[in-house]
Amino acid sequence: MKDKIDVITSYSKEGYYTSGKLMVSSFVELWPKEVSLTVYIDEDVNEKIISENVKYVILDNAELSSFKKRHEKNEEARGFGSKMKNGKQYFIFDSIKFSHKVFAVMTFIEKNETDILLWLDGDTRTHAAVSYDDIISWCPPKKFASYLARPWKYTETGFHMFRLKHKNSRDFFEKWKSYYVNDTVFKLHGWTDCHTYDEAKLSFNDKDWHNLSPDTKVGHPFINGVLGNFMDHMKGLRKTKGTSNKKDLKLNKKGSYWSNIR
Repeated sequence: MKDKIDVITSYSKEGYYTSGKLMVSSFVELWPKEVSLTVYIDEDVNEKIISENVKYVILDNAELSSFKKRHEKNEEARGFGSKMKNGKQYFIFDSIKFSHKVFAVMTFIEKNETDILLWLDGDTRTHAAVSYDDIISWCPPKKFASYLARPWKYTETGFHMFRLKHKNSRDFFEKWKSYYVNDTVFKLHGWTDCHTYDEAKLSFNDKDWHNLSPDTKVGHPFINGVLGNFMDHMKGLRKTKGTSNKKDLKLNKKGSYWSNIR
């Protein structure tokens, strides 16, 4: 029997209209129909992309709500106050924004049954057909997770892949969640989901993880590795443009999509 595969993402209302519709429509067009996408949203949106393998769910998680409530008056928890950089909000310390991703993952695994779970950031777009076998190849059978390592910085978390039947699964997710439940995220040198993910991972055997980053040191490993053959990650200001930048591509990629970006 084939493993059941699910993909999840999450959006604010603004984020859905900025990049979400493109992400969902390209998923519907190019991913296998047997793979489902759950879109977690903060509030209901219009102009939903409708498909049998896509559902929209309001992100309603008691532990997330509690975390946000405890820090609703803590401007530093959003990257303001003493955590600002050059007089502006500094995303590295916006724990509130990036906690949504973590609790979208937690909400899904607490309420759904699946074998393999993928996280895709809301500002990704699929540009080439993805097969079931392609997906399976991204995480070898004996591994718990695939990820995009940047050892000199922090993990690129625009993509995650987890085999939920693995022995590490329950303990890892509890550890990851604990940084928010216990407020220990604020003891780290950065407060994004990247930082809590990396800290949680330190408690486990690195051999259970599969690195999808290319061997060459690049700042944008998502598009320069195997995932770039299928997807683009329009992180930061790239989402307004609708593609990554030509200068982001450090390794040669075949296909019309990468040939045409500027």
